[in-house]
Amino acid sequence: CPRGTFGVSDGATSETLGCHSCPAGSFGGSEGATNCTLCPVSTHQPFNRSLACIRCDFGYFSDVMGLIECRLCPPGSYGRDVA
Repeated sequence: CPRGTFGVSDGATSETLGCHSCPAGSFGGSEGATNCTLCPVSTHQPFNRSLACIRCDFGYFSDVMGLIECRLCPPGSYGRDVA
């Protein structure tokens, strides 16, 4: 399967032949993956079939894996890694 997708059966080579898009909040960084990887803390991914996750902008954070969008920092804080 191409990057950004994963296959659950042997011989999967394309979306019409057994490959599935990695959902938002995850990525498929390597060809031939059998599963997707959740976006790590401090990142997010709003789109399906992604090759990597996006680091949160300043003023936003993610304190759990697999987020589709980063959360706004609480009042009185400002940074990427504030939980």
